[in-house]
Amino acid sequence: MNDNLSLAHKVLVLVCTPLLFQILFVGILGVLLSQAEFERREEAHAKDVATKATTILRLIIEAGATVAIEDQARQYIKTDGLVRKGELASEHAQEQFDILKQMVKGRPEEESAIARIGVVEEDIRRCLRRARKANHRGDRIGALSEYARVNRLVNEFTNAVDGITEQQGYIQRKKASAAEQSRRLITVFLLLGVVFNIFLALAIAFAFYRGAAYRLSILMDNTRKLGKGQPLNPPVGGKDEIAHLDSVFQEMAIELHEARRKEQAVIFNAKDVICSLDGEGRFSAVNPAAKAVLGYTPEELIGKNWRELIVETDREKTESAIALIVKGVENIAIENRAIRRDGSELDIVWSAHWSAADDSLFCVAHDITERKEIERMKREFVAMVSHDLRTPLTSIQMYLSLLGTGVYGNLNENGLENLHSADGSINRLINLINDLLDAEKLESGKFEINCTDVSMGDVLEDAVMSVQTYAEQQGVILDLIPYECDINADGDRLIQVVVNLLSNAVKFSPRESRVTISAIDYPDCVEVRIADRGRGIPQEQIATIFEKFTQVKKGDARKMRGAGLGLSICKAIVERHGGMIGVNSEEGNGSTFWFRIPRAGIVPPTERASVSTQ
Repeated sequence: MNDNLSLAHKVLVLVCTPLLFQILFVGILGVLLSQAEFERREEAHAKDVATKATTILRLIIEAGATVAIEDQARQYIKTDGLVRKGELASEHAQEQFDILKQMVKGRPEEESAIARIGVVEEDIRRCLRRARKANHRGDRIGALSEYARVNRLVNEFTNAVDGITEQQGYIQRKKASAAEQSRRLITVFLLLGVVFNIFLALAIAFAFYRGAAYRLSILMDNTRKLGKGQPLNPPVGGKDEIAHLDSVFQEMAIELHEARRKEQAVIFNAKDVICSLDGEGRFSAVNPAAKAVLGYTPEELIGKNWRELIVETDREKTESAIALIVKGVENIAIENRAIRRDGSELDIVWSAHWSAADDSLFCVAHDITERKEIERMKREFVAMVSHDLRTPLTSIQMYLSLLGTGVYGNLNENGLENLHSADGSINRLINLINDLLDAEKLESGKFEINCTDVSMGDVLEDAVMSVQTYAEQQGVILDLIPYECDINADGDRLIQVVVNLLSNAVKFSPRESRVTISAIDYPDCVEVRIADRGRGIPQEQIATIFEKFTQVKKGDARKMRGAGLGLSICKAIVERHGGMIGVNSEEGNGSTFWFRIPRAGIVPPTERASVSTQ
C-alpha cells in the first residue's frame, strides 16, 4: 500500500476494497440465481402446459365416449347420469382450456398452437352436441355421421396435443439442462468467490501489515531502544501520519540525547555532590564533585553507606527526614554534618527525591560550611553593633543633648552649629544601626508584631510629629488630612512605616513643595497614602524598589545618606500585618507610596502573620 497516503485514506481503501468486491459478488450471484430461477420457471411452465393439454385431451375423449355409450345404453337403462357426466367433462375441458390460454398468454408461439387446438376442441364439442341431439331424435345415421367426424377431430386434436406435448417436453428438457448448468455455474462462482475472498483478505492483511503494523512495530522498537539508550532504527519513510510520527520521534530522540548530554555535562561539572542511593542507603552513582567536597572519588563512594559519612549525632534526624521523603513528603531540606576523608567536618544541606519505580533516593548535597561561618560572623557583627556601637552612640547622643542645654556651659553660634551637625550624624548612625538590626531580625524570624486596637489617626499624627522638624529643615510642608479609624495592629511598627515613607518623601521633595498624608476607607481594609512631588521613580525600577539596598539612582546612598533598607523593612512590617504595600509613580511627576492594613476583626493578627511568612 502506498505509504504516501494518509491513514484515513488507507483505512478507506482497506474498507472499500472488500466492500466493493462483496457488492460485485452479491450482484453477480443475484444475476445467476435469477437466471436459474427463470430456467426453473420455464421448465415448470412447459411441464404444466403439457400436463394441462393432456388433461384437456382426456376430458374431451371422456366427453365423446360418454355420448357414444349413451347411444348404446339408451335402450337398456336411463342415461341421465351419463349425459350429465359427459356435460361435466365437456365443461371441465372448457375450464381447463381457459386456464391453458391464460398460462400461455404473452407467448406468441404457444398462443398460436393453443388457438389451433382450441378451434378443434370447439368443433369436437359442436359435433358432440349434434350427435347427442341426433340420438335423442333417434337419428342413428346422423349420430353415426357425427361420431365419425368426432373421431376424426379427436385424432386431429390428439395429434395437436402430442405436438404441443412434444414441444413442451423439448422445452422442459432444454430448460432443465439450462437450470442444471446455472446451478453448476453458481457452485463454481461461489467456490471462486470464497477463494478470492480469502486471497483478498490475506492481501489486505499483508498490505496493512506492510503499510501500518510493521512500521508501527518499528516505532515500538524505537521506544524500547530509546529507553535503553541504543541507536534507533532507520526512518520508516513515507508521507503519512506514521512517517510523521516517526520523524517527530527521531527529532525527539536527538533532542533527548542532546539534553541528556547537557545534563550529564552539568552533573559532571557541578560543584554540588549529585548522587543516588539504593534502598539500603548505599551510594549507587556519584558525580566527580564528591572529590572536592568530601575528599572521596566516585569509585570510593560506590557501595558505601551514607551513614558512614554523617556525624553520629546527626544520623537519627537524617534517618527520620529520609523516612518522610520516602513516604512522599516533599520539599524537605536535610541539614547535617558530614565527615571528610581526612576526618574534618563540614556542614551540608541535602535535597532529596524518592523514586519508588527505581527504588532509589536521588540527592543533591550542597556544602554550606562557608555560609554557616558567614552566619556566625553576622551574628557576632550584629551583637557587636547592638552592644559595642549603639550603646556608646546613645551615650554620646545623651551627652550632646546635655551639651546643647548648657549644662557644661553655653556654646557660641559656631559651636551650636557643629553640635547640631554632630547630633544629626549620631541620629543617622543610630537609625542605620536600627535598620540593620531590624533587617537581621526579619531574616532570622525574630521580628515581633504585637497587635492591639489602635487609632490610625493617632498613628498618622505621631508619625507627622516625628518628621516635622526634618521637614522644616528641608523646607517641605507636611499636609495631613484628618482621619479616624480603629484597627488591630502594632501601632509602633506602623508609625515606623509611616515615618520611613514620610522621611523618604521629604528627602526627595523640592523645597516649598507639599507632602500629602491621607487615608481611604475600604470595606475590608484601610489604605494610607503618602504623596510627594519629587523626581519620581522610573517604571523599570518600581518592581524592585522594595528590595534590600535598592537605590533609585547611583550615588543616592552617599548624597541622601541612606542604606536602602527602609522600604524593605516597611514591606516586611505591612505584610506581617496581612496587608500589602506599593507605589504609583511617574518619573518627573512625583510618587505616591501606599499601604493597606486589614480592619480590626477582618483577619486575626496571628493568621495574618502566618500568611505573610509562607
